[in-house]
Amino acid sequence: MDDVTFTLLLLEDDPVIRNVVSTIVHQYHIVVTISSNDGTRLYTPTAVGPDGGSTPTDLVSHHEAATDIDDVAQSTTPTRVPDSGAIAVGGTTLDDIASEPLSHNPTFAATRTNGGTTFSSGFGTRLDVSAPSDGILVYEHTGGGAAQDVTPVLNGGTSASAPMVAAAAAVVLQASELSGHRLSPTEVRALLERTGRAVASPPQMDRTISVGPQLDVTAAVSDALGDHTGQPRIARLSVAHRVVTGGLGSSFLESSDPDRIDLQTGGTGEGLVGPVTVGADIVGSTNGKTDYVLTVNGHEFHSSVPAVRLTPTELLGAAGLPVVSDQDRDVSVTFDVRNGRHVVASAAKTLTVGPTDGRTPRRWLPSRRRLSARAVR
Repeated sequence: MDDVTFTLLLLEDDPVIRNVVSTIVHQYHIVVTISSNDGTRLYTPTAVGPDGGSTPTDLVSHHEAATDIDDVAQSTTPTRVPDSGAIAVGGTTLDDIASEPLSHNPTFAATRTNGGTTFSSGFGTRLDVSAPSDGILVYEHTGGGAAQDVTPVLNGGTSASAPMVAAAAAVVLQASELSGHRLSPTEVRALLERTGRAVASPPQMDRTISVGPQLDVTAAVSDALGDHTGQPRIARLSVAHRVVTGGLGSSFLESSDPDRIDLQTGGTGEGLVGPVTVGADIVGSTNGKTDYVLTVNGHEFHSSVPAVRLTPTELLGAAGLPVVSDQDRDVSVTFDVRNGRHVVASAAKTLTVGPTDGRTPRRWLPSRRRLSARAVR
């Protein structure tokens, strides 16, 4: 067995279990991934701030400085734990519609105020890497069915993120063996951190939410194989369109048709306000100054990660097309990987944008005047 996954960061809070995990990693040389969990102790009467409800888990160098699980389990006191050697995994979302100041950069730490809004990733200096945690498609065995019968379900939280990192670690271990140098668990962790993508903290939070860089399996495997000089190229472009279906944004569909954006999903108008993310799967090496640019009819949308998010209205506006139409519209886009002004990789595609009458969901938000009047009464 090369790796194992636990789905509770509280494992490191207990000194006995922490020593067991450390033994698995350092003595038996097995990669261990542990989810950062929700980070919220919902059964406590303690008020929490607008950080999504999570409590940070921070790293300390000595066992004597660690917090005791009995002291922090029923409070919002930050947890402090030594490093067991396991990979602590946070969760990210592509579905944050509240972070407008960074609207074209789609990857954010998951909290209760963005994405699915039903969970919050743990965060802090103890976390090593992160992985997608919002609306992850998984399969479960169908009750009463045959062994091969499965039912697709959407999962969420860092319990979905940690297995992704475990799978990536297994792939990296295999790649390192093929290159003639098997990596240790700590080397695997360092490689995943080094090759990951930066994750932004949602600007609406009251503190910085740090969940570690997001997993980039392609970059990690290239690194493990020793491919540090290959010219970057775009293997494929993917398209995701978030459409809210209910629950004040906590329930949504992630349409992944690579060629068409449907603006009439369910007839609610949600398709028109749902963000569209165009992502690039990049093979080869890039440097820290890489700029990722989506160009539409001469209009450029920049991102620090190989994915760009924009609204259908922004997409149509950049293309010089009206929002309201009873016909399909074709929009040509180009995705560039740039070092400075130099384009090192590029790919183009045509997106078909469906018709819309321009009506969007009617969401009631109280004005400041109403809020003030309530406060006075």
